[in-house]
Amino acid sequence: MKNILLDNQQLQIPGGLTGWRVLRRLGVALGLGLLGATGAQAQSIPSYRFAPSTTTFTPITGGTTVPAINCDDCGSPIMPIGFSFRYAGVDYTTFTVSSNGYVYFGGDDNRRLDFRQTDLDGRTAGAAASYQVTGTAPSRVFTMQLLNWGDFNFVTNVASYQVKLYETSSRIEYVYRREANAPNQSGIIGITDGSTNLYLQNAGSNPPTTNAAVGVGLPATGQVYTFTPGNVWTGAVSTAWNVAGNWADGVVPSATTNAIIPARPNQPVVTGSQACLYINVGAGAILTLAPNAVLTTSNSADLGSTSTLVQQAGSDLRIAQDLSNAGATFALDPTSTVSFRAAAATTHLVAGSSAVPFQNLSVGQQAANDQLSFQAPATVQRLFTLANSAVTSIGTGGSLTLLSNAAGTAQIAKDANSAVNGTVTVQRYITLTLNAGAGYRHYSAPI
Repeated sequence: MKNILLDNQQLQIPGGLTGWRVLRRLGVALGLGLLGATGAQAQSIPSYRFAPSTTTFTPITGGTTVPAINCDDCGSPIMPIGFSFRYAGVDYTTFTVSSNGYVYFGGDDNRRLDFRQTDLDGRTAGAAASYQVTGTAPSRVFTMQLLNWGDFNFVTNVASYQVKLYETSSRIEYVYRREANAPNQSGIIGITDGSTNLYLQNAGSNPPTTNAAVGVGLPATGQVYTFTPGNVWTGAVSTAWNVAGNWADGVVPSATTNAIIPARPNQPVVTGSQACLYINVGAGAILTLAPNAVLTTSNSADLGSTSTLVQQAGSDLRIAQDLSNAGATFALDPTSTVSFRAAAATTHLVAGSSAVPFQNLSVGQQAANDQLSFQAPATVQRLFTLANSAVTSIGTGGSLTLLSNAAGTAQIAKDANSAVNGTVTVQRYITLTLNAGAGYRHYSAPI
């Protein structure tokens, strides 16, 4: 125990005379300097799966026309999708379409579906843009269609395009048809969130790659390109995580596949030991870890606004990269744990727009030299364990509070080479029942 600095003494009386709490701010430097805020939240674009296939291009009829893009270099007004569609981890209900071959969401053309982004032209004779929603909830399909669309300077050379959005699975499909005098100009085909791209490198069946905006030729008639954001929970059979019929793909997630949890009548309950690549718990959805269950992510975990994380006795959520909270509710048994652990040294983040509470928190249990940066407010109620030379830091927007109340007082357990860097708030609960009258109160450091 060394280099402990105490300052900003405060004595608070919460709720009248039910108890006293002494707060201290600790600046703890155990062998290493303050770490800078590094790392990044999970990128959802690279986790999309790509699959080529073929079909018959069937034009939609009776849809809503979009005359605003029968022009050159122009975009439509913001229009309704007809249902909530999740793209790159965000739910959208509106879209905009550009005459230049892409659809984007939320008024941000960086979050874009490039079905053939190039200098297209909607002034071709017979050109028509329209959209339509078919099917019934929760299996509706939105289709945006450009028929007989030209390329700038080659307006007699035309092709037809469809972009299909699937309600529950969040699947994206591009469908193509070459028309007479089909254009030879190349275009960008893929998806992007503005920071990460997933783009085709040719117009055949080769998988797309990230961060490579390469123009490719016009796909053949009937060509379909599908982008799917991992396995989506449907709850069609029960609440059991490990039942294949509860997943849109008909396969229980594994360490190499994503798990997307939307709000459904049956919400998933994890039992035993389960795994996934990346997990996103959507708005209004509930993820429950049953007693002694272990859920291991090979990537990150994102908790959406109004989602709920339930951890029952002895359960452990093991995260290989980051945890981001956008406004979830937490129901945590005192013996539940969140563990940041990876096969190799990793900088993990606790991030997002909302605070993250932990009952028991651990870092470094698997690989040496793990780092954990708090970039959102975080609290620990019971035990914070650091192992294998793990190091934590307080990043911009972050904080760490060790809680103390009538139920218990948080502690830090660390090995000789691990460190907690930065300013930490340490609480000490004092009850007047056991400590009656005025006078000094003695308390120890939390380590």
